[in-house]
Amino acid sequence: MILADTASEWDNCDFAVIHLTEEWKGKMRERLAEIERFGTDEELCSLLYWDAPVGFYQNNDEDENGTPKDLLNEDEVWCYITLEDGEPENLVAPESRLGTFMLTVYPYGTATYNAIGKHSGEEYWTEAFDISRLTNSEKANVLLTAKSE
Repeated sequence: MILADTASEWDNCDFAVIHLTEEWKGKMRERLAEIERFGTDEELCSLLYWDAPVGFYQNNDEDENGTPKDLLNEDEVWCYITLEDGEPENLVAPESRLGTFMLTVYPYGTATYNAIGKHSGEEYWTEAFDISRLTNSEKANVLLTAKSE
């Protein structure tokens, strides 16, 4: 789970869920390698890919278990979570129908997910995350193994 936001004045978006599969991690390693090919080109801003997280969501204030932000320390923007069967269906999506999902990979190995409201044109985005930290993390490997068993 990673913090997310929107520029919308009427819609809400608080977090996104990224499913860290082995396929996702492999694809991210490839994308890191692509941006590293540009070396020290100081004029390079980013590489942009068509890609999407599992989804963007808003906090469910009616849920007794609290909100996802309660899972994070003050200085954190993401954390590992394990969703049980049926839990993703209980997450509350933004009201706007989202489309045009993109992943922006920046030099130095950070990335963000973005989406555009299909009819509103409003922008939705995640906080930046360190790709290598997620693709090489032992904890991510343990969580993936435990979930698949």
